[in-house]
Amino acid sequence: MWARQITETTAKIDNIPLSRGNDLGDLMEFDPQTYKVKCVLEKATWTAGVKYDKSGEPEEIRNRFRSIRTYLKEHDIHMEGAVAGVAMISLPRDISVEQLQPILQMCPESIELA
Repeated sequence: MWARQITETTAKIDNIPLSRGNDLGDLMEFDPQTYKVKCVLEKATWTAGVKYDKSGEPEEIRNRFRSIRTYLKEHDIHMEGAVAGVAMISLPRDISVEQLQPILQMCPESIELA
């Protein structure tokens, strides 16, 4: 997990972590000696895994990823790749799973929740 330090004991998460309970933009308190997270002070987003077609040449897969990422960004949804065909998305807390489904269905590339 990457974080940007705010004060001596607080930081904001600066990527989409794979760990549960920590999400992009969350403000967290940490131990300045060990850098271990003590608690999340303020939730900013929630995270979900998505799958997309990983077939084709590497450049085709990268272009597909970029197309999906660009589309989702128009909906204030951020995307980071994990491995070809799998990614993590960070969503505003006011977008529910039910609201997310039609957004994913309208994507120009096939994408679904993992």
